[in-house]
Amino acid sequence: MKKALSLVLTAVMLLGVLSVFTVLPVSATDWDGNFTTSDGWDGTTATTPVGDGSLENPYLIANAENLLWVQRQIPRADGMESAAPAFKDMYLEQTADIDLNGKSLISIGFYYATANRMGAFAGNYNGNGFKIHNGTIASYNDTHGLNGNWGHGLFGIIYGATLKNITLEKVKVIGHGLTGALVGRAVADGTVTNTIENCVVRDTIIDVNFPKNGAVVNVYGGLALAGGICGWASGTDFLYCTTDSVDLRVPVNFNSMGGIVGVLDDGSIVDHCIGDTDIIVQFGNTGNTASGGAAASTTQGVETCMGGIVGFIPSRWGYGDFGTVLGELARCTGGVTISNCINTGSGRLISIQDNNLCAATYTTFYGGILGGFNRPDRIDQNKDTYDYLIENCYNLTPFTSATIASGGFPYMR
Repeated sequence: MKKALSLVLTAVMLLGVLSVFTVLPVSATDWDGNFTTSDGWDGTTATTPVGDGSLENPYLIANAENLLWVQRQIPRADGMESAAPAFKDMYLEQTADIDLNGKSLISIGFYYATANRMGAFAGNYNGNGFKIHNGTIASYNDTHGLNGNWGHGLFGIIYGATLKNITLEKVKVIGHGLTGALVGRAVADGTVTNTIENCVVRDTIIDVNFPKNGAVVNVYGGLALAGGICGWASGTDFLYCTTDSVDLRVPVNFNSMGGIVGVLDDGSIVDHCIGDTDIIVQFGNTGNTASGGAAASTTQGVETCMGGIVGFIPSRWGYGDFGTVLGELARCTGGVTISNCINTGSGRLISIQDNNLCAATYTTFYGGILGGFNRPDRIDQNKDTYDYLIENCYNLTPFTSATIASGGFPYMR
């Protein structure tokens, strides 16, 4: 896989930026979103895998029953005074393709508040190139408020974990707030780091909504973030990861979306990654309602960043209210690097339902590699002494926008 990606990157470097661009259809994936079912997994049965989790005798994850067992080992930390991360220093090896049989698997890990209060995965999971497919990855909780404590994805929250050689294919990932297909939030607090390597998300739909708890109004500064691989990451290396024909569908109020990572925070690297994620920002009632179906505010102003590889880099200077939220959490140190990456996907704004929400004022920052970077002009003012680097990256597809039936259109620049 690494050699193949390197060959692709080398070919592009020799050819330069392509002069012919292809505008993708409304859906980036040919998959119709339907599942096949049989007499397979019933969606509720969990069985203990073979092994003890040691390096010499890892847990062998052979089927959906084993995967559900892993999910059920995560402690419910949101209602506890303290909880340690699960599977710390343990090893898990996937030994076959896992068919979810059209059923739902709840996110493995889901919550992080502090280093002593979390429901997070901290182990070493090796997918060995086998796929997890044909089902839904569902949220552990869709009634929480919009904040960074909750994460949604195959691994909702990781903390000091290594994920490698995992393939998600033809799955629908349901998120509420902070969402990524593979990881909702990768947490690093200066004591642990994460590695996500050689992972693929293919022919997948990531469908994100706001939590059901409370009105969706003025989420500027809220942690409404989503990514094709990961929603929000700090202290994390993304190496040789790929999204291939992925739809990332988010409400218009969302802050940051990226083809690989929504928000790339301190001490993180994205290297040799290829993004083919269609970012679809949905207007109208769908995904933009308060509890009970009331329309969201029509007077809010939201700044949105979306990028083919990374949506937003906050830098240690912070980002308004968003920076305040981040500042309340333990942060990693170090800069951010995006290198040797290609964006082949297309970001678009799609009107799927008309209402007065479109009349609000929105500013959208977008880019083929990076959507937005907070206050780079202040990095040298003794506020941030770390390096922020983008090098040897290529964008092959321009952002496009669909026609809005009525109402205002966000100002894009």
